[in-house]
Amino acid sequence: MTGSGATAVGRPRVGRPWLVAVLVGVVLGTGLLLWGLDRLARQTVQALIAETLQEATGTVATPTVEVQGGPVLLQALRGRYEEVEVTLDDVSNGPLTFDRVEAQLHGVHLSFHDLLVREADVVVFERSAAQAWLGYDALDRYLQFTGRPMTVLPEGSGAADEVRLTATGQLLDRRYQASATAVVEPTTGALVVRPTEVRTEQQLDRSAELLLAERFRFRVPLDPLPFGQEAADLELGEEALTVRTGGSGVVLRG
Repeated sequence: MTGSGATAVGRPRVGRPWLVAVLVGVVLGTGLLLWGLDRLARQTVQALIAETLQEATGTVATPTVEVQGGPVLLQALRGRYEEVEVTLDDVSNGPLTFDRVEAQLHGVHLSFHDLLVREADVVVFERSAAQAWLGYDALDRYLQFTGRPMTVLPEGSGAADEVRLTATGQLLDRRYQASATAVVEPTTGALVVRPTEVRTEQQLDRSAELLLAERFRFRVPLDPLPFGQEAADLELGEEALTVRTGGSGVVLRG
């Protein structure tokens, strides 16, 4: 009676620690594998977008690109990235050079195939918000190149949208030295500079004054900006103009 029953009741239960260890190892291994794949996908996407941007803009320095949002691997499989932050230095198109451009790109489309072959001819993003810095010295060089030699500086009188322009030149066979207070207005595709007051060291007749005022009136194209040219805001700093722009449905071709 007591033999078999006592043995059954008193025998310790034998666990399976090897099975638990295997399951933990599988979970950890899978997690590490996914982490590695996600890290690889992030690095590849960022490098590919940076390469396409560099080819599209012609910048010497490689752009800085950071993919935001959830797991990059899932975004890569969909071919759409929620948000990408980009920074470029010395962005130019012809004689005009912006010192720096920072942008947040939303809904960036880059196919999984392009990611696999590590080559993208086109990057499309649904909308963007960017800010660009245009130094006054760079603006002076642009005006010199385009035949309007003058210097541009912030007015410094508390006016947030005004600059002081100074120039020396020839007008109606007369040498002149002049300065002007001008308003800078952002618009789609350009900054518009419009003089509000012109001052000269010598007396000019009405026709000469009108001609001189026109020399202080010009547009600064936003063509170098690759992320949309819908200018929304402008800030005049001590050393540069900061332009905030936006865009939608923009296509970049490498």
